[in-house]
Amino acid sequence: MTGIGESGRSGTASGKPAIEWPLYTRKQPFGYYRSEGPLMTRSGRLGKALRIIGLSILLSLLQAVSVVQAASSFVHITPDTRDEHRVSVCVSQADSKLYRITVSPPFGSLSEQHAWLISTGTYFGPEFQEFRRYLWSDGYLDSLIQTAEKLEYLNGTYLIEILESEMSGSYVYVDYLSPVKYAGDYFSIDLGTFIGVDDGLC
Repeated sequence: MTGIGESGRSGTASGKPAIEWPLYTRKQPFGYYRSEGPLMTRSGRLGKALRIIGLSILLSLLQAVSVVQAASSFVHITPDTRDEHRVSVCVSQADSKLYRITVSPPFGSLSEQHAWLISTGTYFGPEFQEFRRYLWSDGYLDSLIQTAEKLEYLNGTYLIEILESEMSGSYVYVDYLSPVKYAGDYFSIDLGTFIGVDDGLC
């Protein structure tokens, strides 16, 4: 006949050594902890450590996502802001009426961005030069946009030749084709602000 006493040890009438049974005293989120012996104590500590590590990783990921979202914004490019935002815009006057403009985005071919030459006919202020709504709507023709020509990326640059009379109301717009996870800045190069600029040979 076998019985379990208050100490958690079993004994037999024959005098054989008692069998030690595990005692579980309190329930934790990741299982029961044993009141005696090192096994469950170590397991409990390991579970706690893993929870702390997991929480730290989660917080780091959330912080990284916030940084990425905060870093992606619309930028208005003019002769005064091109260097600040690392957008290379080189302007040369082929003659008194024709401008030759080369544009090199900050991340070059590593970026998933594309460029369009957009004409509105009349000048738009910076707050109206974010043309994402037009580009992400399957070519929905905004009544204020006359043309939107996708530019070809050759040898690290976009090349535009444009008459001075057409520059006010024309923009080189650089953006993504659709939402992306890790996005950089997207921007409008306000060609009207470059009238009279001559950087020499580009």
